Amino acid sequence: MPGSTGTTTASRNPWSAIVDQLAQRGVRTLFLQTGLWDEASDILDAQNNERSPPYWAGFPWPEMPASYDVVLPIAYWSVNKPPACPGADAASYIRDVVAKTQALMGTSKPIQPIGGIADCLRAQDVTTYVDATKAAGSIGGSLYDFLTIQANPEQDVFWSALHRLNG
Repeated sequence: MPGSTGTTTASRNPWSAIVDQLAQRGVRTLFLQTGLWDEASDILDAQNNERSPPYWAGFPWPEMPASYDVVLPIAYWSVNKPPACPGADAASYIRDVVAKTQALMGTSKPIQPIGGIADCLRAQDVTTYVDATKAAGSIGGSLYDFLTIQANPEQDVFWSALHRLNG
């Protein structure tokens, strides 16, 4: 398979095992099938640097651009929603994740944020997420995961909103 293996940080950083696991999992979906990019990888949410700085110290952000052509931050904005699942601020969360990811990597790469967990989302949440993803200049977006989307009574609205990311 052309492209890098994603293991360039193995001898440099305590985070290398996580990066290697992400690389091995790969996100080799349509990107590889269409030949648009050699390799894509999902990465940790840049917002975590602020939640627990000592825990995330040393994550190899600057090394990521050399290993991947497309970056997919795990931007689960919905996990910050209180238990009762009121509306969350997907717009600012996605904007910040994309901006911080680019800043921490030190370069601009195509980004596709992996959005919130769909179990307690509402139609307006998903619409806001899609709008924010497009406004951030991202190449696409998604929710986690298919089963929670399908179990949601507003699934048809979710799919309709997500479809807007295709064009």
